[in-house]
Amino acid sequence: MSGIFENTLCSIPFQGNYLATASATANTLDLAQTAALIEREGLRFDGTANLVKIGSSGISPQGTSDFSYSVLVNLSSYDPTVNSFGSIFVGTTTGQINAFYFGVDLTGKLGVGITGAGWTFQTATSVLALNTPTICTYIRASGIGYIYVNGAFISSGTDSNNYSQFCFYLGYYSSPSSYVIKGSLAATRFFNYALTQAEITALNGRGMVTLPEQRGGSMTALTAGSFIVGKKYRIVTVGTTSFTAIGGSANTVGIEFTATGAGSGTGTALPLGTLFEQDSGQRNAGYQLLDNSGNNLDLILPATGVSIIDPAMRGIIRFTTTTSGNQQIGGTQVIIPTNARISSWVINSSGTPNVTLGDVSAGAQYRASAAVVSGDNQITLLTPFTSTGNLWVNSSTTATLKHTIMWEYIQ
Repeated sequence: MSGIFENTLCSIPFQGNYLATASATANTLDLAQTAALIEREGLRFDGTANLVKIGSSGISPQGTSDFSYSVLVNLSSYDPTVNSFGSIFVGTTTGQINAFYFGVDLTGKLGVGITGAGWTFQTATSVLALNTPTICTYIRASGIGYIYVNGAFISSGTDSNNYSQFCFYLGYYSSPSSYVIKGSLAATRFFNYALTQAEITALNGRGMVTLPEQRGGSMTALTAGSFIVGKKYRIVTVGTTSFTAIGGSANTVGIEFTATGAGSGTGTALPLGTLFEQDSGQRNAGYQLLDNSGNNLDLILPATGVSIIDPAMRGIIRFTTTTSGNQQIGGTQVIIPTNARISSWVINSSGTPNVTLGDVSAGAQYRASAAVVSGDNQITLLTPFTSTGNLWVNSSTTATLKHTIMWEYIQ
């Protein structure tokens, strides 16, 4: 018996090493499986279109404050003979585009890096492999940019840019003939604060950070008295508020804190969290990809070139119009599949205009001159079908009209 115990005890160090190796292997498998699952809900780029913009004018300006974004990229092909790239990019207030790119450097290596004005670093290391889902994360904290790949730190340097918008695409954006990178982007998230190391680990391991910060970010500051306990904030103005009494380390603009109380006084703070979240287990369909952060910064997809990898059979369109006269929902492109029927059209109105709905400019195919009331309106449609895939709204006033349109494929 003693021999058995001795062998068991002697094996403990070996078991420890084995368990550590097994745990690391399991973590790697978890990451691969999570990435593969999330990717199904992402966007596929076939090399014929590039730009996808978040919201009608991009995410609210970040200025020079801290932020983070993360994306799952899976490249299927590229041309190593040209300096092409797929990219997440943020625009500066001067209009210049700076790119966090996934592509090739001048030596032809497939890698990840930063390029553009305002950075002191540019990295292109062979950390990306074709047909391999890879989570790429960028963090700007106190003017320093940090690149992570699958949770591992890659590079850092100064980031002095003043950011005004956020978009992403695959392909070389300046020339349609240079769309040489094909692949998919999924799990795109933009945070209005710098992720911690623990949050980076959580984001890469299970696809989300802790729930209080996963959603609910906003670029509209709240006044003390309305803070939600347990949520992160960044102080915007101090006023008469004692932030040190509700979790802040100091009563100083820019300090981030987790609220321990609702607060009181005239100080304001920014709710921290995701401003945009591409995926959260919700399948989408058609030409609009819903933002699940709560900010309704829904993506409008091109009619061709970019598609949802695993589309649902039903879709939803959320859009706001404020024009007196004609306005096309989704801009100058198809917004609803032509092989679909509209099952519901609800308008939340700030006023009482007469509204006409059609599939061409000034058309009345869906509804002619409906007198809407302030608040929610369920629109009775003349027909649920479209021959053009376009949705047009003609309003008699500049009232704010929030449209929620449900549709489903019929063939």
